[in-house]
Amino acid sequence: YEIYMASPELCFVQAAHMLDPIDLIMFGYELCSLYVPDSSGEFGQRSRIAIVTADQISKYIDTVTDFYAINIARRYIRHVYDNSNSPMETRLCIILTLPIKMGGFGMTDLELNTPVKISADAGKIAGADHLRADFCRMKNHRLLEYDSDLCHLKPAELARDANRKNAFLYSGYKVTTITSQNLKNYHNIENNLQILRKQFGYPDASEELELYREKRKALINRLFFVT
Repeated sequence: YEIYMASPELCFVQAAHMLDPIDLIMFGYELCSLYVPDSSGEFGQRSRIAIVTADQISKYIDTVTDFYAINIARRYIRHVYDNSNSPMETRLCIILTLPIKMGGFGMTDLELNTPVKISADAGKIAGADHLRADFCRMKNHRLLEYDSDLCHLKPAELARDANRKNAFLYSGYKVTTITSQNLKNYHNIENNLQILRKQFGYPDASEELELYREKRKALINRLFFVT
């Protein structure tokens, strides 16, 4: 039998015809992620190797000229980041990095799960010469780590996370931690991420943020509270 299967790149282009911008971006994250939803797996997901990258999708889009909605696919693939480890990381990355006019916080140069080089002394604690930070802004050595209640209940995991944070600190990085309690409602998310934006050294955008507050509120509710 001959079996024909659409590539991940083509799936994204086809989805641009059917999904609205936010769902299309979320679909792109899932294609490029390091997890797949799985009800039988721990925490409802399992790990995998990413099947495609945002750059590969973008390059494929540039080769397509006669497909309906190709311009939509081109417009929104730029907002997809590789290497998300979980649905919550995907949601956080979307709200942090989308432009303010789209309802995000405009932290567009964040990197997601990028290897961060640590010092030799820190490496003795971590047992490695680099660690992956959940989110980082390399230009000013700022890191953001997300702690989920689900994943941090065992003493061994708490000790691992403490060693990890210390390794970053000893290497000269400033680390901010955000927990599920910081994301329990719209006001918590809005206030915490406003502060985070300032901590990470982004230019003041208070007027623009205020102008698009309702759009951001709708996006936060959609990402974090609509099931």
